[in-house]
Amino acid sequence: MDQKAYAIAPEDFCDHLGLSQKDFYTFFAQNWEEFLEKCDTKKPFFAERSFYGKWHTEYVNASPEILKRMGEVEKILEQDPVAALYADILHYGIFVREQPCPMGKLPELKKIFGENSGILQLLVAESHLPAIQKAYGEMGLPPEQLRGVGKWIDGTVKIYAAAHDGIPGHTLEQTAWIRSYGKKLLFRIGRFEFLLHTYPQWLPCLYVNDEGTVLAFHKDGSFVRKDGRRSYKETENCRKMTLKEEADFVTGCPILPDGSSDPDCLVRLPLSRWKALCTPWDIVPSVHIPGGERMAKEEVDSSFTKANEFFRTCFGSVPKLYGCYSWILNPDWQEYLPDSNMVHFQDQGYKFPAWGGMEKGGQDGVFFIFGKTGKADVANLPCANRMEEIMVKAFREKGCLRSGGLFILSRDADKVGEKFYLKNLSLQKKIVEENRI
Repeated sequence: MDQKAYAIAPEDFCDHLGLSQKDFYTFFAQNWEEFLEKCDTKKPFFAERSFYGKWHTEYVNASPEILKRMGEVEKILEQDPVAALYADILHYGIFVREQPCPMGKLPELKKIFGENSGILQLLVAESHLPAIQKAYGEMGLPPEQLRGVGKWIDGTVKIYAAAHDGIPGHTLEQTAWIRSYGKKLLFRIGRFEFLLHTYPQWLPCLYVNDEGTVLAFHKDGSFVRKDGRRSYKETENCRKMTLKEEADFVTGCPILPDGSSDPDCLVRLPLSRWKALCTPWDIVPSVHIPGGERMAKEEVDSSFTKANEFFRTCFGSVPKLYGCYSWILNPDWQEYLPDSNMVHFQDQGYKFPAWGGMEKGGQDGVFFIFGKTGKADVANLPCANRMEEIMVKAFREKGCLRSGGLFILSRDADKVGEKFYLKNLSLQKKIVEENRI
C-alpha cells in the first residue's frame, strides 16, 4: 500500500484502536494530515525481528520472555495496518518530527495488544537507539554510552512491571526522555545521567566570595513557608522572597548547606567581595537518577569526578556546578531511611528546599517505586518490599511525599563522599550571622 495514498477517517481510526474522540483531538487532530503523509501502514522497522532481536538483546535486556512478547506484537503489526500506522505515528511524532508531539498521556491499546500493550511502547522507545548510536558516534563516544541508554530503558521496564503484576513493558510518559540522548544533550556517567541545559529554574541563586565560599539564596519571587520549606504557590503560611542587587550590595534570604532556611532572615553582602556564581545562560547540567538500579555509594561518589573528565574531554570545559532535584532527595528520608544510600547521596551536596510534592497529598516518587501513573491511593497501596512500605508509611504520617534538591560545585567533585558541604556548614552560618539585617 502506498502510504501517501492511505487515508482513514479519524472516527474509524479511534474505533479500531479503542481510543476516544477526546484522545484523537488531544493527541492526533492537529497533525493528522501530516501523520497520514509521513507515516506508514506497513509493519514498522522497529517491529522486525532483525531489529529488536539485535538492539533489545544487545543493549537493553536479553530476557526470552520479552523477546517472545515482542514477536507477538510483531505479528499483530504485520496483520493490522491501523495498528501499524499508530505505531509509526508514535515513532514519528516522538523522535522524528522536528517539533515533537506530546504523546505521553495516550492510553494503552489494550483492545489490540492486550497485556502486551506496554511491549508495543517498549518497541517504540527502542526505535531511537540507532539514531542515538549515530549521534554518540559523531562525538567519538565509546559503546558504553549507548549501553547506558539501554540500562535506562531496562529500568523503565522494571518500573512498568511493578504496576502490571510483573508483566514487562514501557510507559509512554517516559519515552520523550529518550529523544534527549539523540540530541547529544543527555549522557550516562557513572551512576547518574547528566542533562545539558542552561541554569535551571529550580536551582536557587548562588553567590561566591573572594575566598571561594558559596552561599545560596531563595530566588526573587519564590514562596517559602514559615518552617523554611518551599511552597509552589502563595498561601497564608508562606512569605514571598526578594533578592536584589542595589547600591553595591546583594540582599536576600539565605539557604544553608543543610537545606534549612528562615524566611524572616535577610542578609546583605557587599558586591565588592561577593558575585553571582553563574549567569542565567551558563550551562548547568541537571543530575538524574535512572531507576531500577542500586545506588552503590562508591559509584555515586565517583560519578562527579567522572563527569568533570567527560565534559572536559567532550566539550572542552567543565560546568561550574551540577544540580539535582528529585524525590530521592526528599528530606524525610533522613528520618525514615537514615542509613540508606539515598540519604548518603543527599549528604554529599549543598541542599536546598524544593516545592515538588509539597501540596497536601503530594506523590513525588510514587511512579518510580510503584509504577503508578496519575494520582494513586498511596495510603492503601499494597507493598512488596521495604522501600514501598517506607513510602506508604511516610505518606500516611507526613501527608505528602515531597522532593528535595542539591547542587555540587565541579571544583568539589573529588570531595563527594566526605559530606564536604555539611562539614563546612559553620562557614555559611558565620557569614549569615555577621551580615544579617
